[in-house]
Amino acid sequence: MAQPNPEIHRLLIAGSRGTSPQMIQYAHICVENAIHHGMQIVVGDNPNGGDNAVVEACNAQGYDNIVVVGIAGIPRNGGVIGGQYIQMGASYTERDRIMVDSIHQGRMMFIWNGKSPGTKRGFEYARKSKPDIDSHLMDFSATI
Repeated sequence: MAQPNPEIHRLLIAGSRGTSPQMIQYAHICVENAIHHGMQIVVGDNPNGGDNAVVEACNAQGYDNIVVVGIAGIPRNGGVIGGQYIQMGASYTERDRIMVDSIHQGRMMFIWNGKSPGTKRGFEYARKSKPDIDSHLMDFSATI
């Protein structure tokens, strides 16, 4: 992802660690939509919450057009069978920015629990650095 192919339509899905069942369901819907449109999914490697829901959904559906990104040598959430894992950044904030920067065509979905500062900062960075990319902060605070 250091030199992403600008031709690839990507869907970045970023989610808070603390989730509700509705947030997990929404992450699964995002994966289904990405599959339907043949988009490459970009997601973090958190073993909890939204990142993990995306990885589980991809593994359950056998969808391997995904890049899991983390700062460790191996994905903390196990990654996706057949998918890619890329180690990038020295902190999760830096990793999140690299993920946002990799989106040239597509959209970004931030599934927020209303509390997570990292998810909100990621969305704000996306809106500022990629104003031409469709990005959404989906606020699920009422479900927590």
